[in-house]
Amino acid sequence: ANYQDRYNRNKYLQKFDISTHALTLKVKPLPHSLKVIGSYALYASVDKQKVTMGEPVTLNVRLEGEGNIENLDFLTFHIPHVTIYEKSLSSYEKEFILLSDQNFTIPSLIFSYITQKDKEIRQLDTNTFHIVVHTAKDTTNKKPYAIDIYILYVFFFLLLFWYSVTLFKSLEYLDEKAYFLKQLKQTKNKEELLKKVVHFMHKNRQLKRLIYQLEDVDASKFKALKKEILTHF
Repeated sequence: ANYQDRYNRNKYLQKFDISTHALTLKVKPLPHSLKVIGSYALYASVDKQKVTMGEPVTLNVRLEGEGNIENLDFLTFHIPHVTIYEKSLSSYEKEFILLSDQNFTIPSLIFSYITQKDKEIRQLDTNTFHIVVHTAKDTTNKKPYAIDIYILYVFFFLLLFWYSVTLFKSLEYLDEKAYFLKQLKQTKNKEELLKKVVHFMHKNRQLKRLIYQLEDVDASKFKALKKEILTHF
């Protein structure tokens, strides 16, 4: 029965060949031979910008966003006199280890792509980094040099302090001397003068001799002897 049913159905079936017209697709090349499409942001940073000779600098480059990119192998660069080691941390993150014995500059990394929404060309670039490399001599002399400057400042301060104290004492001495000479000049007789100069008898031999003369000097010769005594102060 089943066979008869299939036979009866097949009697009324007809076969038709159906085909479509061939379609030719014209693929336009991406502008400027770009192959990356999507939306991205590019970041770069270094761990330090001042190093000693033989100390590495680490550059980290990270791409964020969405698109058809698979890795960052295309991001690479060359710097004269610098040894560069590359390491992929993930599909969108890469690390560069740089070694040099002289100052160098890490150039800006440029990344271009086409936006998926409006088909515009966008270009991303990172900052440039100037790296200062100190030699071993610079490192060795850095601390002693700082100590020498410190000692120099301390010495200068002490010298200035000593000069200030000495100057103050000198001015004070000059004031006292001027006041003392004024008192000597104001003495009117040998008794007054003798009271003021007798303490200086041992200052020098000439003054001692004059003081002895003062004890017996006549009033007529007092002024002349007084003037001579004043020259010793």
